Amino acid sequence: MQKKNVTTERKNSKTFRSLVLGMSLLISGAVVMQATAQTDTARFSSHTTISPPAGDLGGFAIGTSADMKNSTAGDLGGFRAPMAYAPNAAISYNAIFGGSGDDYVNTNGVSLNNRDIKIASDGTLWMCGSTASTDGDFSGNHGGVDAWLLNIDPATNQIKYNRCFGGTGFDEFCSLALMNDGTVWVAGNTNSSDGDLAGVIVKNNLDGWVMHIDPSQLTLASQITYNRCIGGTSDDYFYNIAIAPDNNAIWLCGETFSSNGDNTGANNHGGGSTDAWLVGIDPNQNASAALKYNQCFGGSRGEAFLACKPMSDGTVWLSGTTKSTDGNIAAALTVNHGVAGTQDAWLVNIKPSAAVGSQLIYNRCFGGASHELFDSICVLADNTIWLKGCAGSTDGDLIAANHHGTAGTYDVWLIHVNPTAAFSPTDQQIIYNRCFGGSANDGSDNIGSGISNFVIAADGTIWVTAQTESNDGDLATAGSHGGVDTWIFNLDPATNQFNYNKCWGGTGDEICPAIALDETKKQVWVSCGTKSNNDGDVPATKGGRDAWLFSINYGTTGIESITNDELRIYPNPVKDYLRFTNYELRFNKVEILDLSGKTLMSQSSLSSPINVTTLPSGVYFVKITTDNGIITRKFIKE
Repeated sequence: MQKKNVTTERKNSKTFRSLVLGMSLLISGAVVMQATAQTDTARFSSHTTISPPAGDLGGFAIGTSADMKNSTAGDLGGFRAPMAYAPNAAISYNAIFGGSGDDYVNTNGVSLNNRDIKIASDGTLWMCGSTASTDGDFSGNHGGVDAWLLNIDPATNQIKYNRCFGGTGFDEFCSLALMNDGTVWVAGNTNSSDGDLAGVIVKNNLDGWVMHIDPSQLTLASQITYNRCIGGTSDDYFYNIAIAPDNNAIWLCGETFSSNGDNTGANNHGGGSTDAWLVGIDPNQNASAALKYNQCFGGSRGEAFLACKPMSDGTVWLSGTTKSTDGNIAAALTVNHGVAGTQDAWLVNIKPSAAVGSQLIYNRCFGGASHELFDSICVLADNTIWLKGCAGSTDGDLIAANHHGTAGTYDVWLIHVNPTAAFSPTDQQIIYNRCFGGSANDGSDNIGSGISNFVIAADGTIWVTAQTESNDGDLATAGSHGGVDTWIFNLDPATNQFNYNKCWGGTGDEICPAIALDETKKQVWVSCGTKSNNDGDVPATKGGRDAWLFSINYGTTGIESITNDELRIYPNPVKDYLRFTNYELRFNKVEILDLSGKTLMSQSSLSSPINVTTLPSGVYFVKITTDNGIITRKFIKE
C-alpha cells in the first residue's frame, strides 16, 4: 500500500508540522503530545462531548445486512475471541485491534497525529484513528491509509461498529464528538478523491475533512449524512472537533497553508507557513452550504490550534502553538518568549460575531526560550482554564515550574490560568504551573508525533496521559517497561501530590495515548499505538503497530494506591528517625527521594532506622526495592 507523496511545497514549507520535526531533531526522541477530546463531567468540560442515551446504539442491526457486512471493516455484528489479558490485575479490559499494517499513527510526511476516544452513556466506547491494514480487523480498507471508526461494548467484548472511511489516498480521523441521537461527528484530513470522497468537492493536496455518521443506517451510503472537504490548494488540517452548547454550530480547529479556495478572504498571514485555523459549520445545513465561520490567525512563521472549547456566550477558547513574533502574536499579552522561529504555547479567546480584526478578546503566549505548546484545554465553571501541553524551556514562564530535564528536553506541562486577573505589572493570571517528567523526554518521542490529553474529574483531580521515556524524576516509582511507555497519573492540585502514577506498556514503544474517564465505574480508558507483543501489559498483537485499548480501575496500582500491609513506616510526620515494620522481609535497596524523584540517601537494609534529620521540611518518598517488586511510601519531614 503506497501512501500519496507529500507535495514539494509541503516538504519545503515551515509549517507547524515541520516545526514538530525540528523539535524532535533538537533532542534525542522529541515529539509533541496529542490534543484529543475527552468525556466531560457535569462540573468540568474539556472538548465538548454530547453522549447518546443508553440503548440508542444497541438496537440497530449491525452485521445483518450482507451489503454492510461485506463492505465494512470486518464483521460488525460478531463477538471477538476472548481477550488475551496481560498479567496485570489492574486492567479490567485489555484488547488489541488491527492487522498487519500500521493501525494507529500513520504519518503523511512530517505529521502530527491526534487520536480520540469517547465513552457513550450506554457504556460503549468509541475510538477514531486510521489504519493501513487490509486484513485482521479491516476488510473494508479503500487503499492506502483509511480513516477508522470503532465502537465496542466492553461488557460483552462485542464490536458494535467498525468501518474504514476514505479513498485510495491518505485519510485519517483525529477527533470525534458523540451526539444525543446516537450519531457521530468526526474530523480529520484526506487527500483522496475517490471511494467515500467520490462526488465530494476536494480542494487539492491535504484537505480538512468533516463527516457526520449515522451508524444506525443499514446501507453504507446512508450512514454518511454530511461529508465535506474544506481548505484551498495547499495543505489544510483539522485536529479537533467540538459542538457548540446550543448544538447550532460544529467547530473545527487546526492549521492551514491555503489562502484561496474556502480560505479566500480568511486573512491568512502567508509567509510560506501555516496559520492557526478556526472553521464553523451549521449542522442543520447540507455540506454545500456556506461556511458559518472561517478565519485564520497568526503571523509569518507558523501557528496551529490544537484544541477548542465553544462557550455558551458564543465565544470559542482555543489552545495551540505559535512560532511568530508578528501578526496577531505581536498583540498578545506577551509576545513569543524566544526568538522568531521558536515555539510558544498559545491561548486565545475568539468572538466570531465581532468584526474582523476585533475578534481576539484574549490573546497570550506562554513559554520560554525553547519550545512549548498547549495540546488540550478545559474551561471550568468559574471561567478559569486548565491547559496541558509540553515544555522544553527552563526560563520565562517555566522558571518556577520545576522542569526535570535540561533545556530542550520535554516535560508534560500543566498550567491553570485566570484570564480575567491582572497581567501587569505583577502577573496574577497563572494560578498553577508545574512540569511533570524525568530527565528524558515526556510527552514526546522521536517519531514526530504523540499528542495526548487530560481529563478533570468531578472531585477536581486531574487525570493525564502522555508518552514517557523517563525512569527517574516523577517516573522513579511508576514502573517503566523500557522504550516509550504510556504514562497515566492523577494529580490533586490542592496538595500538589500524585494520587496515581504508573507506566503502562511493554518493551516496545507505546505512543499517542488518548484518555477517557468513566467516573461511574471508577475506570480510566486509554487507547494508544503499540509495537509490544504479548509483553508487559500488552496482549498478543497482529503485526506492525496495532491499536491497544485498555481500561484500569482506580486505586489498584500507582504511588498512592499501594496498600501492602506487610510494610509500614512511622512516625509520619517524622523529625529524626524513620522506622519500618516487618523489616525482616527481603529488601534489596531502600531510597529516600524528593518530589522530583532525585535520590537523596539510600541503604541496603531496613534493620536500622533511617536518619532524616538533615532533610529540609517537606514531602518525600521512600522507595523500597524487594524481590517481588517496588513498594513506595510517602512521608512528611517536619
